Amino acid sequence: MKFKMPEHLRIDEARGLIIIDSSGKVSVPQIRASIKAVEAVYTEKGINKALVDARNQDQPPSITELYEIASNMPRGIRIALLTTGGTTTEDGLRFLETVAKNTGLEVRVFLEQDEALRWLDHRAPRSARNTCP
Repeated sequence: MKFKMPEHLRIDEARGLIIIDSSGKVSVPQIRASIKAVEAVYTEKGINKALVDARNQDQPPSITELYEIASNMPRGIRIALLTTGGTTTEDGLRFLETVAKNTGLEVRVFLEQDEALRWLDHRAPRSARNTCP
């Protein structure tokens, strides 16, 4: 399943993983569209792990916009944010990670894809563990 949107979203059903490739300068409306698509996949397919590959992002949204994004991220989905070290994108994503964690979400920034995938596969998100089949 593919969604046509500013950020490229794909689903790896074998891994039970939503993958978002984010590049260039991504706007807040584009990020909101990605969040809605992730929520739709979670609702439709029950996939509750997402990898956002932002290594090719040119510039993150402003701090105010990142705060708003983090405050509205979907619940019940474990999200790994992959970036390149020493960039403004890394700084922005680390801020987003802090805000998201402060609201009880499972979000973490990684510089290595293998490490991000291990973290995503480690265990199900809290909300999934607390629900009965």
